[in-house]
Amino acid sequence: MNRTTLGLIVIFVVIVGLVLLIEYVPDKNFSQRFHTLSLAIDSEAYEIAHMEYAKIRDTWGRKKFLYGLENSVERIEEIDLTLERLGFYLSSRDRTNALLETKLLAFHWRQLAE
Repeated sequence: MNRTTLGLIVIFVVIVGLVLLIEYVPDKNFSQRFHTLSLAIDSEAYEIAHMEYAKIRDTWGRKKFLYGLENSVERIEEIDLTLERLGFYLSSRDRTNALLETKLLAFHWRQLAE
């Protein structure tokens, strides 16, 4: 077996491993954070909402590349844009739109699993 073939096999195994990791190690905390964020926004506890938003944004920043390997660029961009809008609405304390963006973010997150 030459080095090129061996290199291709290693790359294939790494990619398959990453896909399996994404599929079979669900992030339950990520989904729970959407619920906590919704409750905080609904009760107008914006300090808690900002903390949960920061955790979601940071987690997404770390996982975005891995999810990008399996999903379309459009789905990744939808989550990025929704996070940006949510951050704006939280900063302006716009309860209605922040709740809407949180629900939309949860919807996009569920679409990644499909």
